Amino acid sequence: MPNERDLETSAGAESTAASHSATPAAPAAQATRDPTRSDPTRSDPTRSDPTGGDPTLEPTLGQLVSSLTARAPDTVLALFVVVGIVGAGLVWLVVPAWWRVVPAFVLLSAVGGWGIADRERESQGRRRVVVAVVRAAAVLGSLIAAATLVLIFMGVTLGSWIS
Repeated sequence: MPNERDLETSAGAESTAASHSATPAAPAAQATRDPTRSDPTRSDPTRSDPTGGDPTLEPTLGQLVSSLTARAPDTVLALFVVVGIVGAGLVWLVVPAWWRVVPAFVLLSAVGGWGIADRERESQGRRRVVVAVVRAAAVLGSLIAAATLVLIFMGVTLGSWIS
């Protein structure tokens, strides 16, 4: 009956023989790898993976927005907020007949606000509370704007068919 030491020695010999064999197992595995997935051996600090590196997970909407806004510069996020608020206000006040584009501007400003607040999420004290309120307002605003956009789309596309 072989003891543990004999089993370890024979297992080591088999793995050494397998690594020196003529069949290239490693290149076949590399050839079947999906090139669209991120390479774990390459580190790129400008890219963030919303799934945390697990290729079997699909990112949630929050992870996706967080990853997209994490890559955007601060000026772009601030521009999103300003353009969203000013655009929605101008459309609402100057051309009220175009009210259907207001939710798109609200959604743009909500994404910018979310991105700015997401970067400040590690704050302490009172600032942390303000950041949490801004993030919650951005989520609520984006949900309302997205639902409104879906209802507007449904109304425009199905309205003439149903009536």
